[in-house]
Amino acid sequence: PLQRLVSLAASAGRLMDPGLHDRIARGTAWAFASSWARLAISLAAFMLIARLVGPERYGLNTAAGAFAVLGQALVGPAAGEVIVQRQTLQAEAQTAYFRLLLIVGVLIAVMIAALGPLAAKISGHAELAALMAVYALTVPLTALQTVPEASLSQGLQFRPQALASGSGVIAGSVVGVALAYA
Repeated sequence: PLQRLVSLAASAGRLMDPGLHDRIARGTAWAFASSWARLAISLAAFMLIARLVGPERYGLNTAAGAFAVLGQALVGPAAGEVIVQRQTLQAEAQTAYFRLLLIVGVLIAVMIAALGPLAAKISGHAELAALMAVYALTVPLTALQTVPEASLSQGLQFRPQALASGSGVIAGSVVGVALAYA
């Protein structure tokens, strides 16, 4: 079975336009390197921040962040797959989708912030409400990046996508560590 799979992949490579094959190979390399670099930077920041703020404060941040992650899942990369899967998508349709995701992102952020006081009351930690309101802001920010990121993927422009997402992880990690020191 494995030999047959390798054989099929090799024959598909021979049938493919050499320029497209090279773009896909370079794009795959950039995506792979970007994923591992983002993971390493995030892990280092996670360990440093957890050590700086202590387990209770880090746990509260994680609880507040969990709500934001759920919201981001609704307006993030998975929502961008609609664009990636289309062979052609007119600029007006992309703009409309961008606006729709932004509106949904803002509504989700408002809901997360509104749930903050209830979560704070249930958990017995008053500061959880403020943390949820701050983390809620990341949902519209995720919505803002979804369409441009998907457009880059659709055009097989993985290098700029990798550089942008890597820069975002670095900036977020620096901000997180700086706030943990404060």
